[in-house]
Amino acid sequence: MPPQGYTDRTIQQACDACGAVLPADPREAQYSRFFCCQAVTARVGDALPSECWLVQSGMSEDTRAALATLPKATSMAHGEKPETLATRKEVLIRYIHEVRQGEPSLAWYRDILARFRTITVTSALSPLPYWKLPQLRFPNIGGIQSIDQQIKSWREREGGDEFATLLGGYVEHFYDVMEFGFQNGQFGDEAAIKLSTIRQMVFKIGHYLNWLYDHGHRDLRDAGRMWLSRYMAEFQRRPTYGYAINKFYRWAKTTSRFVPALNFTRKHGKSARDREAERFDVLTLEQAKATYERICAHPDAQGRFLAFMSLLYSQTITASSSLRRADLERNPETGCWIVKRGDDDGFELEPEVSAALDECLALADKHSRYLGQHEDDYVLPGRNKHYLSRTVTSQKIQEAAGHKGEVLRRTGVVNMFRAGQKTMGTVVLRDQLKVSIPVIQRAIKLAGHSVDAPMDREAAEAYRRAFLEQDD
Repeated sequence: MPPQGYTDRTIQQACDACGAVLPADPREAQYSRFFCCQAVTARVGDALPSECWLVQSGMSEDTRAALATLPKATSMAHGEKPETLATRKEVLIRYIHEVRQGEPSLAWYRDILARFRTITVTSALSPLPYWKLPQLRFPNIGGIQSIDQQIKSWREREGGDEFATLLGGYVEHFYDVMEFGFQNGQFGDEAAIKLSTIRQMVFKIGHYLNWLYDHGHRDLRDAGRMWLSRYMAEFQRRPTYGYAINKFYRWAKTTSRFVPALNFTRKHGKSARDREAERFDVLTLEQAKATYERICAHPDAQGRFLAFMSLLYSQTITASSSLRRADLERNPETGCWIVKRGDDDGFELEPEVSAALDECLALADKHSRYLGQHEDDYVLPGRNKHYLSRTVTSQKIQEAAGHKGEVLRRTGVVNMFRAGQKTMGTVVLRDQLKVSIPVIQRAIKLAGHSVDAPMDREAAEAYRRAFLEQDD
């Protein structure tokens, strides 16, 4: 006896998948849901039409399951939103039409996830047999959409095209590496590089690039080892962040010769370069401007002069404190002092520095050392070798600028190079300002500047004047 409600009578119903006319239970006309050869009410048996997608896919189990899932995926029995049901229908139909059997490719997933939410795509495809295989290339597709969305967000930012190109190229590079692993039998959890790995890597690099963007960078050209050290210290990052960013720089350097090399390594929990950066700190341009304003407002003339000599001319504490009157010449045209030691051309002081030096000379004229004898040789007389000791000089600079003299000195070196100026800047620092080559090289290396950028003396002077005028 047939079950209740069963009838042998059939009607002709068009398949919503391929369009072929199929015999169906009369109740099918009452249902407003997807109808195909795998529907419960279909009465086709093995007599499938030639245009049926199941026939065209070679009777694939995945295609059969997708066709059978479509009526449930498009049913409104559970009160789901119409747009969710429409999305599931489109995903399944595209799978049947474009993939038909087995796991889709990464490009297919990326194309689908660029339009629809990951959870909706997952709910549509999860009933298919391929989803339950023990070795899947993409056991979790949750990271694909977030990776592509992050790259897209960089392209939508003002000035973010360079970061978008680098990050997108780096992701494509690792997709190629992942594909190589797939082709050599490294599937699922055993894969050397998985989507979850790439997602974590992009998250670490993306957070670092966001931080660089907030600090005014629009490319990696001036974002070298010093910036990485600051980032690691500011957010207390574990070394895994440094390794991921270091690999990103290494790959980016293959695309542009001006990308600095980081060479991040860990030793006893910290990189040797990190320890050097703690001793060899450099102020940012905004911090240097604020320090300059603080020095100008400092009441002590000696402190102002010493801090100016460190920040603007990268002079050592000893060189500034031991300055002699014989090393000074007055420029008759500008009225400013020229510091000239030995046979070199020397360098002319800025008006504000010359004014502080005049006050220092006035104080030196009143200074007496022995039995009322005035000190005539040194600009900053004191009890240590007839001039201020290093300890006293350091204290005066710290009070005037709020930073150590070594920090101001290295900042002065970097300020000569912030606009990509290299060769002539080194000559000026070395020959005129008497800054040692190791200090110059380490400061430029930490600042991440390229050594191949063009430069001339006029450009260096114009940039230094722009800094003094606080015009970035």
